[in-house]
Parts: sequence; C-alpha cells; structure tokens
Amino acid sequence: MQMDYKKELRTEYASPNRSLKKDLDYQIGLFKNDKTFHEPLNHLLEFVAILNENREIVFCNDKFLELLDSFQTDCHYLGKRPGEVLNCLHALNSESGCGTTRFCRYCNVVNLILNSQKGTDDHQNCQIMRSDGGAWDLQVRTHHFEYQGISFVLFAALDMSHENRRNALERLFYHDVKNVAGIIQGFSKMMFNEKFTDDKKKEFQSIISRSSSELLDIIESQQMIQSAEDDTLETVYQTISINTLIKTICDNFSLYSVNDNKKIEFNESGGDINIDTDPVILGRVLGNMIKNALEAVKPGETVSIMTQITEDTLLINVQNPGEMSEEIKAQVFKRSFSTKGKGRGLGTYVIRLFTEKFLKGTARFTSDSKKGTCFIIELPVKTQN
Repeated sequence: MQMDYKKELRTEYASPNRSLKKDLDYQIGLFKNDKTFHEPLNHLLEFVAILNENREIVFCNDKFLELLDSFQTDCHYLGKRPGEVLNCLHALNSESGCGTTRFCRYCNVVNLILNSQKGTDDHQNCQIMRSDGGAWDLQVRTHHFEYQGISFVLFAALDMSHENRRNALERLFYHDVKNVAGIIQGFSKMMFNEKFTDDKKKEFQSIISRSSSELLDIIESQQMIQSAEDDTLETVYQTISINTLIKTICDNFSLYSVNDNKKIEFNESGGDINIDTDPVILGRVLGNMIKNALEAVKPGETVSIMTQITEDTLLINVQNPGEMSEEIKAQVFKRSFSTKGKGRGLGTYVIRLFTEKFLKGTARFTSDSKKGTCFIIELPVKTQN
C-alpha cells in the first residue's frame, strides 16, 4: 500500500504517514544486504517482521512469509503494515491503512507497536478480524531497537488461533450446558416432593421440557460453530418463507430463560418474502441476533424485528433499546470479545461468520442514543412470485 506521500492522508488514531520510496528502499536494502539478521530470525518459532517509524514492513523472516503464502497467492508485503498483510478488515477498508481507523485505538497490535516506538516494549494477546470472515488470534511481542542510526520495531507473533478457538468454544459450551443441566436436575428432584400440588408439578414439567429444548439447541449450535470454524459446514439451499422462519424462532425464544418477560415484536408490514438460502444456518444467525438483543434489554422492554426486500437483497434488522459504548462498538464482531465475561464472545462473531462465509451476505450494526442498537444482515435473494 505504498502511497503518494503528497496525498492528504486522514487518521482517527495513529499517524497515517507513509515513507518516501527512496527512504523505504534504503531501509529494505539495509536488512536485505545484512545477512546477520536472516539466520537468527529465521530460526525463531514466531513469525517476525521489522517495522520502520511509519509501521511499514522492511523485513520478514521465513515463518512470516510461509504464513502469508498460506492464504495469499500474491502478497507484496514490503512497505505495508501488519494489519494490511494479515487482511485486517478495518485496515483494508481504510484509505490510510492499518492503525488509522477508530477501531484501531482498541487494537493491541497497533498499541504494542506505538508503545515500543516510545520505548516501552511489551507483549499481549491480540485478535485481528480478517476480511474473509475469519480471525487471527495472535500472541504478540514488540521490541524497539536502532540500526544504522534509524529506529525500528521488531514485531514477533505466534498464531494461537486454533488453540484459542478451541478453548473459547469449550468454555462457552461447558458454561451453557452446566447452567441448563443444573436447571433440569433441580426441577427433576423437586417433582418427587410430595408437598407440591399436581399443578406445581406440571409447571416443573414445563420448565424441564423448555430447558431440555434449550440444552439440545446449545449442543447443535456447538456442532455448527465447530464445523464452520473447520470449514466443513455444508450449505443446503432451498426456497423458504422468511416470515415463517422468523415466527418459528420467536416462538422458540418464548420458551427460553433468556426471554424473562421481555417482548419480541415482528413487523410483517412488508408482506411475506420467499428466498433461496440455507434455513438451518440462517436460523442460527437470526437466533443469535435475537438472543443478543434479548440479553441487552430489561424485562418489559421490546426487541423489534423488521424485514425489507429490494430487487437483489433482503435486509433483516433486529433492534433493541440502548446504545453501545465506543469501545464495545469497535470490538463487536471479535470472537473473544464480550461484555458478559471471559469466553462469552461468540454471539456476534457467529452472526458475521455464518452470514459472510456461508450465506454470501454481509453483517453490520448501528448503535446510537436515539434509535438504540440494530444488527443488520443483508442477503442475496432470488424472489419467488
């Protein structure tokens, strides 16, 4: 992403400045011609890049090149910043590149580099959302050094994506299963208490039935997420009624504990819509959208669902009262991020993963003090007359 340095570059965080071509070529030549750097850095388990004062890559070790080759057929990495070569969603959507968006102020990759440039070396776990719907989970450390009178930062990272993904899935699964299984066990025991009336026991049976359905849903969700992460999830497209699918999901939530006297309102003013899609995967996406909204509102408040059809696309909006903070907005679709605690950050990540990787659509959100928070998925459709 070597740019014309005379062009005005904008930023919402780190400096957008790019090196002049002659300066960049000189810095690249320093490390290309000095073989003393090559052997020690190529023997490290981490993938390593050396960055100049504008956070541009002037050298990569073999591990880094192997990583880039594994997902990019043609990667010109010299002169680019880490987020740009790692396909960071925000870096690629910004004209000024990695480090310059409002999301970047919450990115540990950028902050570690900036801190090292100021003389404070550190290491952190970092996550980068990729443009293909996936994510990097990295363990990153940085180190400032000077060479030939020029300041550089050594950027070293281990890819922990597989391990962190497995741990996150396991934490979420065990947490949810344990909670629901505990409810089933507790009410099952109470049913044998002779002091309870038949009406009370029927109420317990209803709770057990509802919790059993919720437990099955958790298990099926875990299986789908695992398959999606492993890229083995198969799509089966068919023509379905969107209104019927949404009504079924809403009815299911009326039985789940997350509902807790909260209201779900489905606006059908646009009439029924038939589209070609995978109903199981779309159902999982809509389920996560509605569940997240229900968890964000108080008892008595309403979650609103609305659909809108155009010639080529279907929009499904799930809205709830309340505005998210800027920090939450910047990290919403990250796999590991959640306001609910460690290991609880898969809901919005799954919405984006399933929608963009398997349903050929897009996922986004808006959040402000007047209209509240709205998650939106946009799907390609083939309407049926």
